[in-house]
Amino acid sequence: MQHEITTLKDVETFIQQVAAEIENFHPLEDFTDYSLKDTYARRYTDEEAQYRNECLEQCFVVCARFTPDYFTYLLNLFQLIQLGARIRRGKRPQDIALKALQTFI
Repeated sequence: MQHEITTLKDVETFIQQVAAEIENFHPLEDFTDYSLKDTYARRYTDEEAQYRNECLEQCFVVCARFTPDYFTYLLNLFQLIQLGARIRRGKRPQDIALKALQTFI
């Protein structure tokens, strides 16, 4: 996982990596709070969570240069990435992902 996030492409790459690790993402959620679906054990160690939190902070800085509503941008990006993954797996997209797509049209 990359550490220095300086472009929107870097933001997209980071969010893609997060989407591969967790099902639900919110930009205000600390990575120490995510848990495994089946066991509810913490998903990340303190070091892993700190690293991801630092990367997310860098995403905020980059996104703020392009949009004042960067939280919504990050949520929509995450949802679009999940939508693409569902389509590739042959699953029907959920309504929330379609709403995220509509915000970019």
